[in-house]
Amino acid sequence: IVDISFQVPAYIYNTNPYYFVFGCNNTRDNGKIGIVELIISKNEEMIKGCNFNSDAIEHFSNNMRPDETECKIDAYPNDIIGFICPKKQNFVSSKHVLDIDADTDADLENVDVNPNDCFDSINIDSTKKYIVNELPGAQTYRNKSRNMPRYFKVPYHNNELDVIFQCSCVMGSKTNKIIVTVKALNGQIPKKYEKSEIKSSPSIVDGPVRACPHKQSIEPKLIKWNNKDTETIDSCKIDVNRFYSYAQLACPNNNFSMHSNIQLTYNILKPNKIDEYKTFNESELNNLIPHSEILVDVVESNNDINVDTYNLYLFFPYYIKENYEINVLCDNTNTTYESKKGGKYIYNIKIPKREKKVKGCNFNSNKKSEMFENGEIIKLDENTNTCKIDAKPKDVIAFECPP
Repeated sequence: IVDISFQVPAYIYNTNPYYFVFGCNNTRDNGKIGIVELIISKNEEMIKGCNFNSDAIEHFSNNMRPDETECKIDAYPNDIIGFICPKKQNFVSSKHVLDIDADTDADLENVDVNPNDCFDSINIDSTKKYIVNELPGAQTYRNKSRNMPRYFKVPYHNNELDVIFQCSCVMGSKTNKIIVTVKALNGQIPKKYEKSEIKSSPSIVDGPVRACPHKQSIEPKLIKWNNKDTETIDSCKIDVNRFYSYAQLACPNNNFSMHSNIQLTYNILKPNKIDEYKTFNESELNNLIPHSEILVDVVESNNDINVDTYNLYLFFPYYIKENYEINVLCDNTNTTYESKKGGKYIYNIKIPKREKKVKGCNFNSNKKSEMFENGEIIKLDENTNTCKIDAKPKDVIAFECPP
Protein backbone atom coordinates (compact mmCIF):
# COMPACT_ATOMS: atom_id res chain seq x y z
CA ILE A 1 0.00 0.00 0.00
CA VAL A 2 1.36 3.40 -0.99
CA ASP A 3 0.19 6.24 1.25
CA ILE A 4 1.22 9.75 0.20
CA SER A 5 0.30 12.86 2.15
CA PHE A 6 1.43 16.46 2.31
CA GLN A 7 0.37 19.68 4.01
CA VAL A 8 -0.53 22.89 2.18
CA PRO A 9 1.17 26.02 3.61
CA ALA A 10 -0.97 28.27 5.76
CA TYR A 11 -0.39 31.32 3.56
CA ILE A 12 -0.33 31.25 -0.25
CA TYR A 13 0.15 34.50 -2.14
CA ASN A 14 0.32 33.16 -5.70
CA THR A 15 -2.36 34.83 -7.85
CA ASN A 16 -3.15 31.83 -10.05
CA PRO A 17 -4.33 28.55 -8.52
CA TYR A 18 -2.15 25.44 -8.64
CA TYR A 19 -3.71 22.47 -10.43
CA PHE A 20 -2.37 18.94 -9.80
CA VAL A 21 -3.44 15.56 -11.12
CA PHE A 22 -2.26 12.44 -9.25
CA GLY A 23 -2.69 8.94 -10.65
CA CYS A 24 -2.39 5.44 -9.26
CA ASN A 25 -2.26 2.56 -11.77
CA ASN A 26 -3.18 -0.80 -10.28
CA THR A 27 -4.27 -2.51 -13.51
CA ARG A 28 -1.43 -5.05 -13.33
CA ASP A 29 -3.21 -6.66 -10.36
CA ASN A 30 -6.63 -6.46 -12.05
CA GLY A 31 -7.28 -3.24 -10.17
CA LYS A 32 -8.28 0.16 -11.41
CA ILE A 33 -6.69 3.49 -12.22
CA GLY A 34 -7.32 6.08 -9.52
CA ILE A 35 -7.22 9.80 -10.33
CA VAL A 36 -7.08 12.64 -7.81
CA GLU A 37 -7.49 16.25 -8.93
CA LEU A 38 -6.16 18.88 -6.53
CA ILE A 39 -6.61 22.63 -6.84
CA ILE A 40 -4.75 24.87 -4.36
CA SER A 41 -5.96 28.44 -4.45
CA LYS A 42 -4.59 31.73 -3.21
CA ASN A 43 -5.02 32.26 0.54
CA GLU A 44 -4.05 35.60 2.05
CA GLU A 45 -5.90 35.39 5.35
CA MET A 46 -3.91 36.81 8.24
CA ILE A 47 -2.30 34.24 10.54
CA LYS A 48 -2.72 34.81 14.25
CA GLY A 49 0.84 34.42 15.31
CA CYS A 50 3.86 35.62 17.22
CA ASN A 51 7.04 36.34 15.31
CA PHE A 52 10.02 36.98 17.61
CA ASN A 53 12.41 37.15 14.68
CA SER A 54 13.77 40.57 13.71
CA ASP A 55 12.53 40.15 10.12
CA ALA A 56 8.87 41.18 9.96
CA ILE A 57 6.37 38.91 8.22
CA GLU A 58 3.37 40.68 6.73
CA HIS A 59 0.89 37.84 7.15
CA PHE A 60 1.60 37.41 10.90
CA SER A 61 -0.61 39.39 13.26
CA ASN A 62 2.15 40.07 15.80
CA ASN A 63 5.71 40.99 14.85
CA MET A 64 7.37 41.45 18.22
CA ARG A 65 9.86 44.18 19.12
CA PRO A 66 13.26 43.13 20.53
CA ASP A 67 12.22 44.28 24.02
CA GLU A 68 8.99 42.22 23.96
CA THR A 69 9.27 38.74 25.42
CA GLU A 70 5.64 37.66 25.73
CA CYS A 71 2.91 37.42 23.09
CA LYS A 72 -0.73 36.56 23.84
CA ILE A 73 -3.22 35.17 21.34
CA ASP A 74 -6.98 34.61 21.73
CA ALA A 75 -7.94 31.74 19.45
CA TYR A 76 -11.25 30.49 18.07
CA PRO A 77 -12.19 27.50 15.89
CA ASN A 78 -10.63 27.57 12.44
CA ASP A 79 -7.92 30.08 13.40
CA ILE A 80 -4.38 29.26 12.29
CA ILE A 81 -1.81 30.05 14.98
CA GLY A 82 1.86 30.58 14.11
CA PHE A 83 5.05 30.77 16.18
CA ILE A 84 8.56 31.85 15.11
CA CYS A 85 11.60 32.03 17.37
CA PRO A 86 14.44 34.57 16.93
CA LYS A 87 17.44 33.60 14.85
CA LYS A 88 21.07 33.59 15.83
CA GLN A 89 21.96 36.90 14.19
CA ASN A 90 25.51 36.11 13.10
CA PHE A 91 24.22 33.24 10.95
CA VAL A 92 21.84 35.41 8.94
CA SER A 93 22.86 36.12 5.35
CA SER A 94 21.30 38.63 3.00
CA LYS A 95 19.47 35.96 0.99
CA HIS A 96 17.47 35.02 4.10
CA VAL A 97 16.19 38.47 4.96
CA LEU A 98 12.91 38.31 3.03
CA ASP A 99 12.08 34.62 3.42
CA ILE A 100 11.63 33.12 6.86
CA ASP A 101 11.17 29.66 5.37
CA ALA A 102 14.70 29.87 3.96
CA ASP A 103 16.12 29.58 7.49
CA THR A 104 18.15 26.52 8.34
CA ASP A 105 18.48 24.80 11.68
CA ALA A 106 21.93 26.38 11.93
CA ASP A 107 20.23 29.72 12.50
CA LEU A 108 18.55 28.26 15.56
CA GLU A 109 21.32 26.06 16.91
CA ASN A 110 21.57 28.05 20.14
CA VAL A 111 17.79 28.45 20.56
CA ASP A 112 15.94 25.90 22.69
CA VAL A 113 12.24 25.45 21.87
CA ASN A 114 10.14 24.28 24.81
CA PRO A 115 8.52 21.84 24.27
CA ASN A 116 10.88 20.90 21.47
CA ASP A 117 7.94 19.50 19.45
CA CYS A 118 5.70 22.55 19.93
CA PHE A 119 2.73 22.56 18.87
CA ASP A 120 2.43 18.78 18.87
CA SER A 121 3.14 19.14 22.57
CA ILE A 122 2.26 22.17 24.69
CA ASN A 123 2.89 23.38 28.23
CA ILE A 124 -0.13 23.79 30.49
CA ASP A 125 0.77 25.01 33.99
CA SER A 126 4.38 23.89 33.41
CA THR A 127 3.21 20.38 32.49
CA LYS A 128 3.89 19.00 29.03
CA LYS A 129 0.76 17.67 27.32
CA TYR A 130 -0.23 16.57 23.84
CA ILE A 131 -2.40 19.11 22.05
CA VAL A 132 -4.68 16.46 20.52
CA ASN A 133 -5.63 15.34 24.04
CA GLU A 134 -6.61 18.88 25.04
CA LEU A 135 -8.09 19.89 21.67
CA PRO A 136 -9.14 16.77 19.72
CA GLY A 137 -8.94 17.39 16.00
CA ALA A 138 -6.19 20.03 16.21
CA GLN A 139 -3.87 20.01 13.20
CA THR A 140 -0.20 20.92 13.44
CA TYR A 141 2.28 21.82 10.73
CA ARG A 142 6.01 22.25 10.55
CA ASN A 143 8.53 21.66 7.82
CA LYS A 144 10.50 18.59 8.84
CA SER A 145 13.66 20.01 7.30
CA ARG A 146 13.40 23.31 9.22
CA ASN A 147 12.91 24.20 12.85
CA MET A 148 10.62 27.17 12.27
CA PRO A 149 7.92 28.33 11.77
CA ARG A 150 5.39 26.18 13.66
CA TYR A 151 1.63 26.26 13.05
CA PHE A 152 -1.52 24.69 14.39
CA LYS A 153 -5.16 24.97 13.41
CA VAL A 154 -7.81 25.32 16.12
CA PRO A 155 -10.57 22.70 15.76
CA TYR A 156 -14.25 23.19 16.48
CA HIS A 157 -14.89 22.34 20.13
CA ASN A 158 -17.49 22.51 22.89
CA ASN A 159 -15.14 23.23 25.79
CA GLU A 160 -16.83 24.94 28.72
CA LEU A 161 -13.53 26.43 29.93
CA ASP A 162 -10.72 28.27 28.17
CA VAL A 163 -7.73 26.14 27.21
CA ILE A 164 -4.57 28.13 28.00
CA PHE A 165 -1.15 26.86 26.98
CA GLN A 166 2.25 28.14 25.97
CA CYS A 167 5.42 27.44 24.06
CA SER A 168 8.70 29.26 24.45
CA CYS A 169 12.09 29.73 22.88
CA VAL A 170 15.11 30.22 25.11
CA MET A 171 18.21 31.95 23.76
CA GLY A 172 20.85 32.33 26.43
CA SER A 173 19.31 34.28 29.30
CA LYS A 174 16.36 35.49 27.22
CA THR A 175 13.03 33.66 26.94
CA ASN A 176 10.35 34.49 24.37
CA LYS A 177 6.93 33.07 25.07
CA ILE A 178 3.69 32.61 23.14
CA ILE A 179 0.59 32.22 25.32
CA VAL A 180 -2.47 30.92 23.50
CA THR A 181 -5.97 31.06 24.98
CA VAL A 182 -8.43 28.89 23.06
CA LYS A 183 -11.64 30.56 24.12
CA ALA A 184 -14.58 28.61 25.53
CA LEU A 185 -17.67 29.00 23.38
CA ASN A 186 -20.40 27.48 25.56
CA GLY A 187 -22.60 27.21 22.49
CA GLN A 188 -22.20 30.90 21.65
CA ILE A 189 -20.77 32.42 18.48
CA PRO A 190 -18.10 35.04 19.13
CA LYS A 191 -19.08 38.53 18.01
CA LYS A 192 -16.39 38.56 15.36
CA TYR A 193 -18.01 35.58 13.61
CA GLU A 194 -21.64 36.71 13.78
CA LYS A 195 -23.39 37.33 10.47
CA SER A 196 -27.00 38.40 10.72
CA GLU A 197 -27.80 40.19 7.47
CA ILE A 198 -27.61 39.68 3.76
CA LYS A 199 -24.51 41.44 2.51
CA SER A 200 -24.97 43.14 -0.83
CA SER A 201 -22.32 44.73 -2.99
CA PRO A 202 -22.31 46.37 -6.44
CA SER A 203 -20.83 44.67 -9.46
CA ILE A 204 -17.55 45.70 -11.01
CA VAL A 205 -16.90 46.25 -14.71
CA ASP A 206 -13.97 44.67 -16.53
CA GLY A 207 -14.40 45.55 -20.20
CA PRO A 208 -17.58 43.82 -21.40
CA VAL A 209 -17.80 41.69 -18.24
CA ARG A 210 -20.07 42.67 -15.35
CA ALA A 211 -18.71 40.74 -12.37
CA CYS A 212 -19.16 40.52 -8.62
CA PRO A 213 -16.41 40.81 -5.99
CA HIS A 214 -15.61 38.12 -3.41
CA LYS A 215 -15.65 35.08 -5.67
CA GLN A 216 -14.70 32.78 -2.80
CA SER A 217 -17.62 33.65 -0.52
CA ILE A 218 -19.38 30.36 -1.27
CA GLU A 219 -16.31 28.26 -0.42
CA PRO A 220 -16.41 26.22 2.81
CA LYS A 221 -15.52 28.91 5.35
CA LEU A 222 -18.51 29.27 7.65
CA ILE A 223 -18.15 27.24 10.80
CA LYS A 224 -21.07 25.01 11.74
CA TRP A 225 -21.36 26.21 15.32
CA ASN A 226 -24.68 24.47 15.91
CA ASN A 227 -27.76 23.29 14.05
CA LYS A 228 -29.59 26.59 14.50
CA ASP A 229 -27.17 28.87 12.72
CA THR A 230 -28.68 31.90 11.06
CA GLU A 231 -28.17 31.46 7.35
CA THR A 232 -26.14 34.20 5.76
CA ILE A 233 -26.33 34.84 2.05
CA ASP A 234 -23.98 37.16 0.21
CA SER A 235 -25.46 38.92 -2.79
CA CYS A 236 -24.44 41.20 -5.61
CA LYS A 237 -26.32 43.37 -8.11
CA ILE A 238 -25.44 43.23 -11.81
CA ASP A 239 -26.90 45.57 -14.44
CA VAL A 240 -26.40 44.22 -17.94
CA ASN A 241 -27.29 47.54 -19.50
CA ARG A 242 -25.47 47.30 -22.83
CA PHE A 243 -25.42 44.89 -25.72
CA TYR A 244 -22.24 42.84 -25.92
CA SER A 245 -21.81 42.72 -22.18
CA TYR A 246 -21.72 39.61 -20.04
CA ALA A 247 -22.86 38.83 -16.51
CA GLN A 248 -20.19 36.75 -14.77
CA LEU A 249 -21.33 34.17 -12.22
CA ALA A 250 -18.63 32.60 -10.05
CA CYS A 251 -20.17 29.23 -9.20
CA PRO A 252 -18.12 26.01 -8.99
CA ASN A 253 -18.72 23.21 -11.43
CA ASN A 254 -20.04 19.94 -9.99
CA ASN A 255 -17.16 18.13 -11.67
CA PHE A 256 -14.75 19.56 -9.12
CA SER A 257 -14.21 16.70 -6.70
CA MET A 258 -14.13 18.95 -3.63
CA HIS A 259 -17.69 20.20 -4.18
CA SER A 260 -20.87 18.27 -3.44
CA ASN A 261 -24.08 18.68 -5.42
CA ILE A 262 -23.83 22.34 -6.41
CA GLN A 263 -27.31 23.75 -6.98
CA LEU A 264 -27.81 26.60 -9.47
CA THR A 265 -31.38 27.94 -9.35
CA TYR A 266 -33.26 31.13 -10.19
CA ASN A 267 -36.48 33.01 -9.63
CA ILE A 268 -38.09 35.89 -11.52
CA LEU A 269 -38.75 39.39 -10.19
CA LYS A 270 -39.70 41.06 -13.51
CA PRO A 271 -41.71 41.23 -15.71
CA ASN A 272 -43.93 38.72 -13.89
CA LYS A 273 -42.84 37.86 -10.38
CA ILE A 274 -42.40 34.16 -9.61
CA ASP A 275 -40.94 33.56 -6.14
CA GLU A 276 -40.33 29.83 -6.54
CA TYR A 277 -36.75 28.91 -7.41
CA LYS A 278 -36.26 26.61 -10.41
CA THR A 279 -33.21 24.92 -11.89
CA PHE A 280 -31.15 27.43 -13.86
CA ASN A 281 -29.77 26.31 -17.22
CA GLU A 282 -29.53 27.59 -20.78
CA SER A 283 -32.90 26.14 -21.77
CA GLU A 284 -34.64 27.99 -18.93
CA LEU A 285 -32.81 31.23 -19.72
CA ASN A 286 -33.60 30.97 -23.43
CA ASN A 287 -37.29 30.37 -22.71
CA LEU A 288 -37.34 33.47 -20.52
CA ILE A 289 -35.25 35.72 -22.81
CA PRO A 290 -35.02 34.24 -26.33
CA HIS A 291 -31.54 33.96 -27.87
CA SER A 292 -29.76 34.24 -24.49
CA GLU A 293 -26.74 32.00 -23.91
CA ILE A 294 -24.73 30.56 -21.02
CA LEU A 295 -20.99 30.26 -21.70
CA VAL A 296 -18.65 28.17 -19.54
CA ASP A 297 -15.10 29.35 -18.96
CA VAL A 298 -12.62 26.55 -19.72
CA VAL A 299 -8.89 26.72 -19.01
CA GLU A 300 -6.38 24.41 -20.68
CA SER A 301 -4.25 22.97 -17.88
CA ASN A 302 -2.03 20.98 -20.22
CA ASN A 303 -2.11 19.68 -23.77
CA ASP A 304 -4.76 17.08 -23.01
CA ILE A 305 -6.97 18.33 -20.20
CA ASN A 306 -9.40 21.24 -20.15
CA VAL A 307 -10.56 22.24 -16.68
CA ASP A 308 -13.87 23.94 -16.00
CA THR A 309 -13.32 26.98 -13.82
CA TYR A 310 -15.79 28.71 -11.52
CA ASN A 311 -17.05 31.17 -14.07
CA LEU A 312 -20.27 31.14 -16.05
CA TYR A 313 -21.03 34.02 -18.41
CA LEU A 314 -24.57 35.04 -19.31
CA PHE A 315 -24.96 36.69 -22.71
CA PHE A 316 -28.16 38.53 -23.63
CA PRO A 317 -29.34 39.34 -27.17
CA TYR A 318 -29.51 42.57 -29.12
CA TYR A 319 -33.31 42.77 -28.81
CA ILE A 320 -35.09 42.27 -25.47
CA LYS A 321 -38.83 42.78 -25.43
CA GLU A 322 -39.31 43.76 -21.75
CA ASN A 323 -37.40 44.74 -18.62
CA TYR A 324 -36.22 41.59 -16.83
CA GLU A 325 -34.88 41.04 -13.34
CA ILE A 326 -33.87 37.63 -11.99
CA ASN A 327 -32.11 36.21 -8.96
CA VAL A 328 -29.63 33.42 -9.71
CA LEU A 329 -28.66 31.44 -6.60
CA CYS A 330 -25.43 29.43 -6.38
CA ASP A 331 -25.85 27.03 -3.45
CA ASN A 332 -22.77 25.21 -2.16
CA THR A 333 -24.13 24.28 1.29
CA ASN A 334 -23.91 20.56 0.52
CA THR A 335 -20.13 20.86 0.51
CA THR A 336 -18.52 20.33 3.91
CA TYR A 337 -14.88 20.40 4.91
CA GLU A 338 -13.91 19.54 8.48
CA SER A 339 -16.12 21.79 10.65
CA LYS A 340 -16.97 24.15 7.81
CA LYS A 341 -19.66 24.28 5.18
CA GLY A 342 -20.13 26.03 1.90
CA GLY A 343 -22.30 29.08 1.48
CA LYS A 344 -24.79 30.65 -0.88
CA TYR A 345 -24.46 33.56 -3.27
CA ILE A 346 -27.30 35.43 -4.99
CA TYR A 347 -26.71 37.28 -8.23
CA ASN A 348 -29.43 39.88 -8.71
CA ILE A 349 -29.34 40.51 -12.46
CA LYS A 350 -31.19 43.32 -14.22
CA ILE A 351 -31.56 43.12 -18.00
CA PRO A 352 -33.15 46.30 -19.41
CA LYS A 353 -35.47 46.45 -22.38
CA ARG A 354 -33.73 46.78 -25.77
CA GLU A 355 -36.19 47.93 -28.38
CA LYS A 356 -34.05 48.11 -31.49
CA LYS A 357 -34.47 45.04 -33.68
CA VAL A 358 -31.97 43.41 -36.01
CA LYS A 359 -32.27 43.06 -39.75
CA GLY A 360 -32.55 39.46 -40.76
CA CYS A 361 -34.71 36.42 -41.34
CA ASN A 362 -36.01 33.62 -39.18
CA PHE A 363 -36.01 30.34 -41.09
CA ASN A 364 -37.33 28.47 -38.05
CA SER A 365 -41.00 28.03 -38.88
CA ASN A 366 -41.59 26.26 -35.57
CA LYS A 367 -40.73 29.27 -33.45
CA LYS A 368 -41.64 32.88 -34.04
CA SER A 369 -38.98 35.42 -33.09
CA GLU A 370 -39.74 39.08 -32.43
CA MET A 371 -36.08 40.02 -32.69
CA PHE A 372 -36.05 40.40 -36.49
CA GLU A 373 -37.22 43.13 -38.76
CA ASN A 374 -38.84 41.05 -41.45
CA GLY A 375 -36.49 40.45 -44.32
CA GLU A 376 -37.89 39.23 -47.60
CA ILE A 377 -37.80 35.42 -47.76
CA ILE A 378 -37.71 34.27 -51.39
CA LYS A 379 -38.53 30.67 -52.27
CA LEU A 380 -36.10 29.62 -55.00
CA ASP A 381 -37.34 26.04 -55.31
CA GLU A 382 -39.06 23.37 -53.27
CA ASN A 383 -36.08 22.89 -50.95
CA THR A 384 -34.37 26.28 -51.05
CA ASN A 385 -35.25 29.59 -49.42
CA THR A 386 -33.17 32.73 -49.46
CA CYS A 387 -33.37 35.94 -47.43
CA LYS A 388 -33.02 39.36 -49.02
CA ILE A 389 -31.96 42.26 -46.76
CA ASP A 390 -31.29 45.90 -47.54
CA ALA A 391 -28.43 46.78 -45.19
CA LYS A 392 -27.01 50.14 -44.24
CA PRO A 393 -23.87 51.11 -42.28
CA LYS A 394 -24.02 50.12 -38.59
CA ASP A 395 -27.00 47.79 -39.14
CA VAL A 396 -26.90 44.53 -37.19
CA ILE A 397 -27.65 41.51 -39.39
CA ALA A 398 -28.76 38.12 -38.07
CA PHE A 399 -30.62 35.01 -39.10
CA GLU A 400 -31.94 31.91 -37.35
CA CYS A 401 -31.86 28.43 -38.80
CA PRO A 402 -34.40 25.72 -38.01
CA PRO A 403 -33.34 23.18 -35.38
